[in-house]
Parts: sequence; C-alpha cells; structure tokens
Amino acid sequence: MGDLETLRHLSFSHNSFQGAIPPSLGNSISLEFLDLSSNGFTGSIPRSLENLLYLRDINLSFNHLQGEIPSGGVFANSSVQSFRGNDELCGLPRLQVPPCASNTPQESRLKKIFLNIIIHVIASVTFVVALVSLWIMKRHKKGTTSEPIDLLQITTHQMIPYHKLQQATNNFNESNLLGVGEYGTGGIVPTSGDVYSCGIMLMETFTKRKPTEEMFTENSSLRYWVKSSYPTAGMKIVDAYLFNGEDEMGGAEQICISSVIELALDCSRKPQRRGLRCKKWW
Repeated sequence: MGDLETLRHLSFSHNSFQGAIPPSLGNSISLEFLDLSSNGFTGSIPRSLENLLYLRDINLSFNHLQGEIPSGGVFANSSVQSFRGNDELCGLPRLQVPPCASNTPQESRLKKIFLNIIIHVIASVTFVVALVSLWIMKRHKKGTTSEPIDLLQITTHQMIPYHKLQQATNNFNESNLLGVGEYGTGGIVPTSGDVYSCGIMLMETFTKRKPTEEMFTENSSLRYWVKSSYPTAGMKIVDAYLFNGEDEMGGAEQICISSVIELALDCSRKPQRRGLRCKKWW
C-alpha cells in the first residue's frame, strides 16, 4: 500500500481487518480521505500518518487501538468521532479520551532506579541510627550501674576517749561550747565585747588570719605578726579579696587600712583594757 502515491481516497470500513495499521500508509502522499472504522485493528496509531499533508479526514473509530493519539498533521483538527469505540486510546482532553502518562519508558526506568536508591539509603541510615542508639543505651546503662560498696573501706572517724574530751574542754566548761564567746558570731559584731577582743577581731577581719592557726606559736601571735609587719609591709598582710582582688590600692584606701591596723594594735596593746567595752570605742 505504500506504493500508492497517487491514491486520494481509501475506505476499509465495516470489514474484518485485524492486526496493526501498516505504517507504510504514510507513504501515500496524495491521500486525502482515510476510513478504517469498524474493524479489528489493534496496536498504536502509526506516527507516519502525521506526514500526509493532504489528508483532511480520518476515521479510526470502533477498533481495538491503544496508546497515544498523534497530535500533528490531520490529527490536529480531528474530532471525537474519529476515535470513539477505542477504549485504550489516550490523548488530549478535547478528544474525550484519558490523558496519557507523561513519563517515557526511559524516565520511568530512571524513576525506579532513583526510588530504589532512596529506599536503600533510608534503610542504611535507619540501621546505623539503631546501632548507635543501642550503643549509647548500653553505655549509659553500664555507667549508671551501681557497684556494691565495701563498708570496710569506708574511712571512719577517729574515736576519742571520754577523759581526753574532758581534759581538752576543761571539764566541759561552757566557755568552750560552739557559739559561746566567739566574737562576731552570725556575722553581727556585738558592742558588748571588751576592747582587746575588738582589736583581735579587727586583725582577723582585715588579714583573714586566726589566732589559732599553726603559724602562730607560743613565741608568736596574731598581734605580734601584724605589729612586726606594720608599717613597712602593712599592705601585704591585708586580705587581697577585701578590695575585690585588686593588685594595688589607692591612697585613700591605704590610709583607711593603716587607721584600722593602728586601731587594732592600740586596742590589743594592754591586757588591762579587756575590762573596757567596745561600745565605748565605736
């Protein structure tokens, strides 16, 4: 049929033709009318029919054609009647057939490959996360497991005999009780103490030293240490944190410190001043 180049009209309607429409019909370059309706043609519509420039009317209705309806040539102006009765055709909405899938076979294959890659990546990540989570839980459980305590290894306090306590506290004298007679207890400096205690208290406050420290022996005392350091090294014995840890103090601060040290030394100079009360000196 491809050799019929001068053929203008061709009608095979209402016959029993079966099989695919011959693509060689596209060689009938003079064809103006083609009617293949009411047959048993199967397969897709040949794209070669788009090249028939003189073909004005085509009727492929009531066959068993499938696939996409071409959109070029005569198919650009074809109507619904040209394709009805072919349930497996697809194409443009104006032809009242289902839309065709937009993916080509190659695109579908690439999509499947990409989908498989994504699935494998997600599965691998999930597996790794599960392993890490189990490792963290196991390590945390191991770190928090309580170990049995050996009571024999616990260091106990030294036991002091009763007679040593009695001797050390002067037969449990009340003056040795905590909170009794300690000057400045609770952060409040009372004014009812004697002047000597006031002087010692001032030295403790500004030097951050206590008379009971090991550096003070029978031949040395807190007052002796302060007096021997003043005034040549008076600023060195003062607690550095008293002025927020500053390396150097200003002139006004040095004058203030010197006055306090002189007052402390003067208050603790004579033991007989212990009878006087601090209230008279503030």
